[in-house]
Amino acid sequence: GKVSGTAPLHYGGITKEAWSVGEDGSLQKIPYFWVASRAKLGTPVGVTTFTGEAAPAVRGLLDKVPSGLHPSGDVGLFPCFTRGVNMYGEENVESDAIAGVMKNARIYGMFAHGELGPSTYSGFLDSIEKTSCTQHSGTTILSVHTSAEGKDEF
Repeated sequence: GKVSGTAPLHYGGITKEAWSVGEDGSLQKIPYFWVASRAKLGTPVGVTTFTGEAAPAVRGLLDKVPSGLHPSGDVGLFPCFTRGVNMYGEENVESDAIAGVMKNARIYGMFAHGELGPSTYSGFLDSIEKTSCTQHSGTTILSVHTSAEGKDEF
């Protein structure tokens, strides 16, 4: 079944095969990977879901950065496994597009077999605010972290 719910900001994806390291050092299979925002109050994380091109999606999210904040350079990218080379015929299309908009981006994430992200919301939330999250298919979940210090060259 599909994953859905309302909670503080979280996003990520269902994995085909992923592992975590247990306290005893052994590998333990995990069914999904997600990021639950632990951002300090005042430095919200922006998140959006898109099916089109990456550059307009990241520009749209950057346009919503709250006043007084700047992108930190940390970007989460969780595309459907059917995107990437399967969709574009070549590798790194979405990550290269994001890097073209955010020159110093540090991108983390994974290809997913069911992307976890906002149902309809696109914007910035503090970590304690609640929003709906659902499992998608054929989409990319994008997050942009913010900082109150400095100003990045985006």
